[in-house]
Amino acid sequence: AYASFQHPIRLRPNLAEAHLELGVVQELRGKHQAAVDSYRQALRLRPSFPEALNNLGNALKSLGKLEEAADAYRAALRTNPAFVEALYNLANLLAAQGKVEEAIARYREVIQLKPDFAPVYNNFGGLLKELGRLDEALPHFEEALRLDPRSAAAMNNIGVVLFARQCFVEAADMCR
Repeated sequence: AYASFQHPIRLRPNLAEAHLELGVVQELRGKHQAAVDSYRQALRLRPSFPEALNNLGNALKSLGKLEEAADAYRAALRTNPAFVEALYNLANLLAAQGKVEEAIARYREVIQLKPDFAPVYNNFGGLLKELGRLDEALPHFEEALRLDPRSAAAMNNIGVVLFARQCFVEAADMCR
C-alpha cells in the first residue's frame, strides 16, 4: 500500500490529497514523524485543509507533542468549525491533559453537532466518571449503548457505575 501512494506523488507532487493519504498510510505503519512530514507537505500545498490539520494533530499526539496536537485540531476547527472529528479529537486530548472544563465544553459541542455519535457519549461519560460525577456519567453511557447496542465499553461503564452505586444485580446483568 505504501508504494502505491508514493506513485501519485511522483506523478503529481503538488497534489495535497496524495500527501494526506501517504500520511495516513505512514501512521498505520507506526511512522508518525513521517506522517507529520506528509501532512505538513499537504498543508504547504493547501493551507486550509482541515483533514490534514486533524490528521497532523493525531500524529503529533502519537509523538507526545500534545500542545502542538491541540493547536492542529484548533486550526482544523478554524477552517471548518463543524468538523466533528477534529472537535472530538480535541475534546479527548483536553480530557487527557486534565483540562476538564474545556473538554466538557468540546464534548457538548460534538453532541450538538452530531447527536448520533455514540463514542462521544462514552468518552464524555468516562470523563464525568473519573471526576466522580456518576449521576451525570450514567445517562451518557446509556445513550452510547442505545446508539451502539454492541458497545462493550458502554456496557462496562454502565456496570461500573451501577456497581459503585451498589446496584449489584443490575451491574451483574450488564456483564451478561
